[in-house]
Amino acid sequence: MPEQIAHQEVANSLNEWYGAILKRDKWTATQLRKEIEDSLPYMTKNQNILLYFNLIESRHKLLMEEYDDSGKILGNIETIKALEQVTDEVIQYYYYFFSGVYEFYQKKYIQAIRFYRQAEAIIDKIPDEIEVAEFHYQLAMAYYRIDQHFFSINHAEQALQLFKCQQGYVEKEIYCEMIIGANKLDMRNYTECEKHYQNALRKSIQAEFTFSES
Repeated sequence: MPEQIAHQEVANSLNEWYGAILKRDKWTATQLRKEIEDSLPYMTKNQNILLYFNLIESRHKLLMEEYDDSGKILGNIETIKALEQVTDEVIQYYYYFFSGVYEFYQKKYIQAIRFYRQAEAIIDKIPDEIEVAEFHYQLAMAYYRIDQHFFSINHAEQALQLFKCQQGYVEKEIYCEMIIGANKLDMRNYTECEKHYQNALRKSIQAEFTFSES
């Protein structure tokens, strides 16, 4: 019989999996998911880790454009009231945040922002700057979709500065520049708009990749 695996070890693997998702590395994310799924039957019992797995799984499904499956996973998770009673605040944050991302992909931007606001109330419990950057990035996109340009720019600028401080997130820097540029274009600030688009183009050329949909 295989030896038991400490739930802390699985938690570390879950963080690695989520990191691959944030970098949009589909191959690595899929490989890590398989390894984690295989380890779960041998993990020491921990309900929060199992819930965390399901939350990351819902985000993985969005990356793979399996939107209906993502929604089903979130729908199967306990109600928000029960979630608050049995899990810690980090798990609560991910539930609200991933629910917001799901609603965004469903083009329900107001509902997405409502979930993001719930996540924002406890984001100070998240020690990872990349996660905070991702939060601001997603919120910037949602505000842009409802023409709240100043809010969108504010969150995009916060995300941009945080992504700049980390290695491996040039693509997200590019997207932040493009979000700011798009807002400036809508506001008819053409000079500033061109500056941000040029920044995005320069970074894309330096990184030797083409733009893709975020």
